[in-house]
Amino acid sequence: MRALTRTAATTVAVGALSVLAALPAMAAGPTVSVRSASLVARGAAVNATVVVTCDPYTDYWGQAMTSTPVTITLNEAVRGGLITSATGNGDAVCDSLPHKVSVLVIPTTYRFTKGSALISATATLDSGITPAQLVATVRIT
Repeated sequence: MRALTRTAATTVAVGALSVLAALPAMAAGPTVSVRSASLVARGAAVNATVVVTCDPYTDYWGQAMTSTPVTITLNEAVRGGLITSATGNGDAVCDSLPHKVSVLVIPTTYRFTKGSALISATATLDSGITPAQLVATVRIT
């Protein structure tokens, strides 16, 4: 009886290894990091640059995708406790290599100034893979 128990346990362990080996490799989620932010036209806009790394992926409809949308939002405290904010969009290549994505971010209220701002960058793959989201402080130069 004891020998039979050991054999059954060995069979289960080997079966589990077979299942693990048969699972398809999942694409790694994208990553985003801040590169720079610089004033354009004396604060009428900011050219924000992030670095995005993502693998090629298959979207919800089964299409092979080699790019992803990137959304960048800047928030900056300006004079008198007022806040200016703006959002811009770009696209990143998804080929497993890091790529710079520069987005022109144009405020709808007050102009941007040199100094510290809050940046939010999101790279979203349309495939159910968790998007890359970054919220950080950036120095506008």
